[in-house]
Amino acid sequence: MLYNILKMSAARYPEHTAILKDNRSVTYRELKCRTDSLAGLLIRDGLTPGGIATLRLPNSPEFAAALFAVSRCGAAAVLVDPVFKPEEAANYARRAGTDMMLLPASSDSAVAGTNAFSIFPVPELAELAGDEPPALKAPPISDSQIAVMLLSSGTSGAAKIVPKTAVQARAALDIYQRTIPYHTEDRVLAALPFNHSFGFFNVLLAGIAAGATLIMAKYSPRQTATLIAQERISVLPATPFMFRMMAETEFDSAPDFSTVRVAVSAGAALPPAVLEKTRKKFGISIWQSYGTTESGPATLNRQAATDEMPVGCVGTPYVDVTIRVLDSAGDLLSEGAEGEVAVHSDASTDAYLDEPEASHCFRNGWVLTGDVGQIDPVSGALVISGRQKRMINVAGKKVSPDEVEACLLTHPRVADALVTGDPTPSGEERVLAYVVPKGDLDSGDVRTYCAERLADFKVPRLVRMVAELKRGPMGKLPASARPSRT
Repeated sequence: MLYNILKMSAARYPEHTAILKDNRSVTYRELKCRTDSLAGLLIRDGLTPGGIATLRLPNSPEFAAALFAVSRCGAAAVLVDPVFKPEEAANYARRAGTDMMLLPASSDSAVAGTNAFSIFPVPELAELAGDEPPALKAPPISDSQIAVMLLSSGTSGAAKIVPKTAVQARAALDIYQRTIPYHTEDRVLAALPFNHSFGFFNVLLAGIAAGATLIMAKYSPRQTATLIAQERISVLPATPFMFRMMAETEFDSAPDFSTVRVAVSAGAALPPAVLEKTRKKFGISIWQSYGTTESGPATLNRQAATDEMPVGCVGTPYVDVTIRVLDSAGDLLSEGAEGEVAVHSDASTDAYLDEPEASHCFRNGWVLTGDVGQIDPVSGALVISGRQKRMINVAGKKVSPDEVEACLLTHPRVADALVTGDPTPSGEERVLAYVVPKGDLDSGDVRTYCAERLADFKVPRLVRMVAELKRGPMGKLPASARPSRT
C-alpha cells in the first residue's frame, strides 16, 4: 500500500524535513503522525477498507497526508485537478464510485451531486496534532486491489479514469527510482501538480520514498528561479512550458542553478530551442522523460536534441520497460519503420475503469499509446513523430477537442461546433472553437458558458462564428467563417 512508503521513510528519517511550503516545515515523523490522525478521522466519518475517496486538493502538506491517510484506511484515492469546476470534479467522483470527497477546509464544500458521496474538509496539519490515531492496524491490501486512480488525457471525450493496483503503483515508482535515483539529501521542486501522473509518481512518491525534501511552490518563472537558488534545489522536474518561461524571462541578475543535478522534462515534447536556451542561460541540461498515465514511465533521453539524436527522440527505455513499434494489425515492425508505440512494464494498467469499449488500447500486458514513432536504427532510441488522434497541448495540459465540443453542443444557441488547437509562436497551443450559432450568440456568451462547466485551461481562448461546418473524409471542416471574435 502507498502508506508503507511514508511509514518506511518516517522510520528511517524521522527528523528530516519531508515538506517545505510557505515557511511551513514538516518532518517525516510529523507527517506520519498527522497522517495517522487524519486516517482516524476518515474512519470515524465512514471511510472503510475497499472504499474510494476523491482528492480535490492542491499541492500541499495536506494533500500528502490525505493521500497516505486514505491508503492507511485501506481505501483507493482518486486524484482530480483542483482547478476543475465543482460539477466536473463531482462527475469524475461519481464515475469512480466515490464514497467521500476530500476538499481543503477553506474551500466552499458545496459540490454538485453530493448525494452520491460525503464531503470531508481536510484540516491543516497543525490542527491534527492532538487527534488520536486509529486503534486498528492498517488493513492488508491485496496486490490486485486498486490503490490510486488518475485521469488520463485520453484521445476523445472526457478524460478516462486509469486505475493502478498496489503492485502497478509500486512498479511505476520502482522503475523511476532505479533509472533516476533520488537521495535523502535531495531537495525536490514540487511544482508539478500531484494529480498528474508524473507529479504524483515521480515527484511526490519518489521524493517521499527517498526521504528527500519536497519544496512545494506555485510556479512562476521569477519566483521559481529565486526558489531554486534560495532552497538549493537539486532535482528540478518541470514541463517544457515551465522551462521555456524561465529561459525567456529577463532576470536582473543571472539566477544560480548550480545546485541542480537533475532536471527532467515531462508532459509534452521538449523543443530543441528550449533545451539549448536553458543550457546556455542556466548551465543545466534537461532530460526528456516520456510515458503515459496508462503505461507509467517509458523512455528517458539524457541527450535530448543533440546532434547525435534526431528531433523527437525521447530516448531509451527505463529499467524493466520494453518498447515496441507496431503496424495497424498489431504486428512488430523493424527498426526505422514508423508505427504505433506500445509499452510493456509491471506498471502498465490493464483497462480503464468501467469503460470496456475504450480499453482496446490494452493488449496482453501492452499499452498502445496512440503515439506514432519509430526505433532509430543508429541510436536504438525511440523517436516520436506525432499522434494518431489529435490532442490540444495547453501549457503541458492535454485537452480533448471532443470534450469541449460536447460541452458547446449543450448550449441552447449552438447548432454545431468544432474545436481544434491554435498554434502560438512559442510552440504551445490555444483552444480554438468554431461555432455555428442558433439565434443571437457571441463569443463572450460561449466562453462564459464553457467557463462555468470546464476547467479554465479547457475554455476556448478563441471563438469564431461560422455559417456552417462541412463534413469531409477527415471529419468536420469550418466553412464560411465570419470575422473572428476573441
